[in-house]
Amino acid sequence: MGDNWEEACAGLKLIREKDSGVSRQIYEVLRREHFLGRSFYKPLLREIGRSTINSLDLSFLKELGIGGIERILDMDYPYSQNPGENGGKGNTRESGATGGDGGAKYSVQAESLAGSVIIQGNNTVGNITIGDVAEKQREARVKINSEIKNNFTELSKHVLGIECLKPQPFWDKRRVNETEQGYQSRAEGAFLKYKELVTSEVSKIRYSQTMYLSFKTYITDGGMLESLDKIYRSFEEVIYYIHDYDDYLNHLLSLGTEDGRRHRECLSKHKEAAAMLKIELLEAAAHYFEAFDGEADIAEVLLSLCMANICVNVAPGQQAFSECRKKIAEYWEEKTHILRERIVEDEGIRNVDPHIHDPYIAMLRRTVGLSETLSEAEIRKLRNLKIDMDERDPLKLFQLAAFSYIELDGEATVVYFQRILELGDISPTHRRFAENSLHRLKNPDFYQGALGVMVLGVNNGGGLERAGVQFGDVIISINGQVFMEPFDLSSALAGEKAGTPILLKLVRNKGYETAVLNSGHPAGGALSQLVIYSLFQL
Repeated sequence: MGDNWEEACAGLKLIREKDSGVSRQIYEVLRREHFLGRSFYKPLLREIGRSTINSLDLSFLKELGIGGIERILDMDYPYSQNPGENGGKGNTRESGATGGDGGAKYSVQAESLAGSVIIQGNNTVGNITIGDVAEKQREARVKINSEIKNNFTELSKHVLGIECLKPQPFWDKRRVNETEQGYQSRAEGAFLKYKELVTSEVSKIRYSQTMYLSFKTYITDGGMLESLDKIYRSFEEVIYYIHDYDDYLNHLLSLGTEDGRRHRECLSKHKEAAAMLKIELLEAAAHYFEAFDGEADIAEVLLSLCMANICVNVAPGQQAFSECRKKIAEYWEEKTHILRERIVEDEGIRNVDPHIHDPYIAMLRRTVGLSETLSEAEIRKLRNLKIDMDERDPLKLFQLAAFSYIELDGEATVVYFQRILELGDISPTHRRFAENSLHRLKNPDFYQGALGVMVLGVNNGGGLERAGVQFGDVIISINGQVFMEPFDLSSALAGEKAGTPILLKLVRNKGYETAVLNSGHPAGGALSQLVIYSLFQL
């Protein structure tokens, strides 16, 4: 091919017709080889062979010849660095120059956002506007690369920081005469301080994507753009998991759980968060090694990973990308193990609410000076209690239900009454008692502070029958006072002047009813507290 501008323009056009993205790669390679003063044709083919465009047929480059390729280089830099050449105009970004080849006029304008090379001309040579695309591409790569490495350094510090902030159980013991509530309050205060340390770590995160957003339009290599996008997405995932752990601590505080349980749940979440942070940081590193293969760059990122307590050993000749993938697989296995442990723990240890929500039990505890919050010992005991799912004897199930209620194990009590109702061979009285007890356990507030006393039967002509009280009714108050146990009714009837009306409040068919007894006469019926089956004849 001749060494003149027309032929060079034809060569440039040929390259652009094949693939504009490829032409930009070729410019970059040609310029680099040219500036290094090498014989660039063989290095060019070697570089292209290593690129992401292996499948493209570049045999047409041979049509240009050595002189044509050199001229294309010159077209991208039509003015010499030295004043006086190319018509004495020097190297300018926007100027007119009269060259020696037929007086053709060339101008160089600033790069377009698309980063494309624009050629305009007439039937002769015409005007040619060529953007400094390759230079901008190099600048974009350098700036984005620098920003990415800074992000690796910054995020690695915080990944290590979160990992080092391992949650600890409350260190202090219960003080003399300290209530369980007071102890748990101090433990919660200590956990709050831990949460503040994590929040402080989160507030120190410095992360940037300014260079990427500003310069990515100049990156024309589709493979590199995809890798860069994945790098920054992984960075954002790292930041997400750090914030997610901080938010989880807020949620855990809001639950008001006891310290032992809170520590176990927090420790499991912390292990999971540490694993996910390392996975996402390694994902970013793997995609970085796809986009940048300089030894110095790789070494710098590997050093940042070490700061995050992530050791990726890359021996000479090994691919850093593949080593990162292996490490990612290890951390996924670690996370899987953490989740398995959590499932096993949840299955092996029952979930115990430390707060007592049954008003009757709470009242009984207050009368003997106990807190309405379970102690650590009580919680441990309840966690280890087993529910007997094999028992089928109704009387034994009633006993198990009563014992569980006294032991504050409401979950087991509900299970036992449900088992009783599943049995077909029980009396109508036992069935109604189990139904009413189950309703009381699931709706304690409906009974207005009382456990409830069920009427198991009424005597003909007795006070209860005359008042309209029926089998299955549950008495919850006498003259506005909480009805505690059957003998309270006997005391009320005996303590008033004969004929004095006594107001009973009842639960009947899951609704409220009232009945009026007259003192001076026996109640005339069989009663039992709900849940704790024990027959009293009044």
